[in-house]
This record gives sequence, structure tokens and C-alpha cells, in this order.
Amino acid sequence: MILPNQTFIFFKSKKRIIDDLPDDATPLIRYAITIMDPIKTFSTLCLENGLTFEDIVLVIKHLLYWGLGKVIYPVMASSVYVLTQPGFLALQRTDVLNNLFRKVPFKSVQMVPLFQNVQSLQQVAVKAQRPFQEM
Repeated sequence: MILPNQTFIFFKSKKRIIDDLPDDATPLIRYAITIMDPIKTFSTLCLENGLTFEDIVLVIKHLLYWGLGKVIYPVMASSVYVLTQPGFLALQRTDVLNNLFRKVPFKSVQMVPLFQNVQSLQQVAVKAQRPFQEM
């Protein structure tokens, strides 16, 4: 069940997904892909972009069927995220780390050591603003 307080996260870049769409894909699908944001709920996206919740659900069902992403609860600074070993290894690549923090206000390529323990994104941000003497 898709709920208004959830959001969608893509498994690959939005540009690549849009480029791979067939020429006869509806404008709704193209537009919805461009506005999706893992930080905003579906209800917020609807309000900001003049779409109905039913429009968003229709697009999300297509994206899920095609295996292009996953429905999640919005990424929040106060949430706690735990990385698996493959996730931690992926974060050691600079391009992955830059993409992860592109939309988050506390961007730092030197954050990989901060993720070694379970902590909230907000705690990571506080540590990232301090000198790296503690690590």
C-alpha cells in the first residue's frame, strides 16, 4: 500500500530513467520522475506540483513494476540509518558519497568515518562540522 506520508527512492539516476523511457511514455510519468525527491512526502509533492495523490500512485506503481526504485519513508536528519558492509564499502567511493549528500545541507566528502557507528543523520552532521581530531 502506498501512503501519502511515504516517498520514492530511485535505484539509478532520474536522467538515465527518463532517457530509457519509450518515446510514447506519458508526460505524467516523465514529470513525476523529475519532481520525485526522497526528502519530500508524496503529499508534499502533490501540493507543490498540482498533482493528485492518485496521479502519484499510478506513476509509483509503474516505477515499482519496472524495478526502478523503492517506496520508503522520507529521508530525515533525525532518522537513524545503519549501513551494511556493502553500503559502507560503496561510501568509500567519492562519487557515491557526493551523490548521497547532494540534497543534504551538511555535505562533506570526509564523512565516511562518521558512519562507523549507529547514529542519526543529525549526529553525523554535528560531527562533520567539528574538526576531525576526534577520529
